[in-house]
Amino acid sequence: MRSQPVRLFRHVDIRPCARRMAVQWYVGIADPFAAKARHRVITPILRGLGMDQSHLTSDVTLLQHIEDVSTELASVGNKAVLVGHSYAGMAISGAGESHPTKIQRLIFLDAFIPEDAQCVMDLLPPQICAFFRNVAREHGDGWRLPGGEGQLDLWGLKPGEAHVQGSLPNLRCRDQTIRNDEQLG
Repeated sequence: MRSQPVRLFRHVDIRPCARRMAVQWYVGIADPFAAKARHRVITPILRGLGMDQSHLTSDVTLLQHIEDVSTELASVGNKAVLVGHSYAGMAISGAGESHPTKIQRLIFLDAFIPEDAQCVMDLLPPQICAFFRNVAREHGDGWRLPGGEGQLDLWGLKPGEAHVQGSLPNLRCRDQTIRNDEQLG
């Protein structure tokens, strides 16, 4: 299921939040627009990320994040618009493939858009993949990717322009692929 240019909100909008910055954007900017248009907004927290960081372990997987979104999707009576930012593009892609009749539209907001059998690391430049692997090896017991100011230059930012807080999805999540035919049936 590929994204197309669309109007931002329609019906039910489910936005998985992986990062505090994304949560602040959704709550501070997007939610008032959705509320004014009388759309119901659900913001599932991906296991071990965002407000659930205390549960991040090396065992957390991309498939679990897809399940987190799919659980919310299953509770919606009508079709939903899924909006994913950054890594959450992987989760909404998987949820969209596993529940195509529940999806009105997928919106990728500065997000990863995987093809079948691609992982996040396939979608990043090799030097950034090497940086992530090195950070995980040196500072995260081989799997954890701690956030922080040291990552700003990867995205062309300078200290003070943005603040990276908390942890990013673990390296295992970034190495897992979306295999629609095998995993999401």
